[in-house]
Amino acid sequence: MSSLNTVTEYQFNFSVNGPQGESDGGFILTSLAGVTDTIALGQRPGLLHDPNGAQTMADPESPVVAAHAQTESHRYTMHFPDHAPRAHDPHYAAFEAYRRHHREGAVCFVGERVGTRHCAGSLELHHAVLEFATANAADPRALHRDFPEISETATVEEVATWLESSPGEFRWLCSFHHRGHGGAHTASHADWTAQLYVPGLIS
Repeated sequence: MSSLNTVTEYQFNFSVNGPQGESDGGFILTSLAGVTDTIALGQRPGLLHDPNGAQTMADPESPVVAAHAQTESHRYTMHFPDHAPRAHDPHYAAFEAYRRHHREGAVCFVGERVGTRHCAGSLELHHAVLEFATANAADPRALHRDFPEISETATVEEVATWLESSPGEFRWLCSFHHRGHGGAHTASHADWTAQLYVPGLIS
């Protein structure tokens, strides 16, 4: 392969017809002059340029971004509807009954996929779709699209009953994947979902 210069240079020539006749001119673009745009320098992205103007395809595997750690934080505002305190929720007993009945043999939803060695803490039952505090504002028509058992005209009471008793609403998670750094209540949806398949993605 030809050796490559660290400086990219292209010359442009032109002719101008004017009252005094034809005159020639030109200019040179060079990366040393601060021109970095590949199109302005006459280069096609993904190509390497040698001193003779030849262009060769760049190695598709280079450059590579090295493995690295990156701190993430997310800040936003939640708009909760009016709701009773959780301790006064008449449907909480149904939630507790489901938890007790299904606790034996349960495994963290994330650990089931990438291994429980990435889990920490005790198992907790997570509302995978709606939390109690949001139920009063849920649109039954929107819920019906993904959960046909919910009527498009379901009342607030019917939605509340469903979210505390339906298997489709619950997911077992260890405390780390529930409320910790890798938790469903902490990490972004994209990051939380990715850790289902990328072991040790979040710490």
